[in-house]
Amino acid sequence: MTAFNIKQSIKDEIDRKASKAERDSAKPTPGSVRAVLDDLLNQILKVDFHKKANIEEDKKIPRKIYVVLVIDVLLGTSGKNNWGLATRNGFIYVYNGKYWQPMDAEDFKP
Repeated sequence: MTAFNIKQSIKDEIDRKASKAERDSAKPTPGSVRAVLDDLLNQILKVDFHKKANIEEDKKIPRKIYVVLVIDVLLGTSGKNNWGLATRNGFIYVYNGKYWQPMDAEDFKP
């Protein structure tokens, strides 16, 4: 079984859920949430979820385990690069180098 491509899945979701203002511009501006998230995605390597979860290749990984592993990978990668990600009151906050900018947590659930 091939490893799930977390990087492509997250990139696809970010592309679908980008804010209207950022979708209207040709490129994300340096320091924008979109630029921070794009940089984060560029740092994420292919993840073998079966190995990371210590589950045999022929067994199905429950969705809840995938969610925990994805969060672990995102927080680990953002922490290594000193990029801020946090949650509070149902929002995900991304530190863009100047201030914390909120994003709706519902945008990340799928």
